[in-house]
Amino acid sequence: MSRKIRYYVIEDYDIIQFQNRINGYLDEGWMLQGGVAVLPIDMNNYKLAQAMTREIIDEPKS
Repeated sequence: MSRKIRYYVIEDYDIIQFQNRINGYLDEGWMLQGGVAVLPIDMNNYKLAQAMTREIIDEPKS
């Protein structure tokens, strides 16, 4: 049996869609990794990013 960590970054420009996507991943067993990053695009726009991790356990093949 081996353990692997999967890492994924969710990015979105819309706060509601961003929250919904994060909640979906949390419901599937993913964990938050760090805090939300706010990336400025220009004076009026930004992109949100959240890193997520999930442990995967591989069963040995028989």
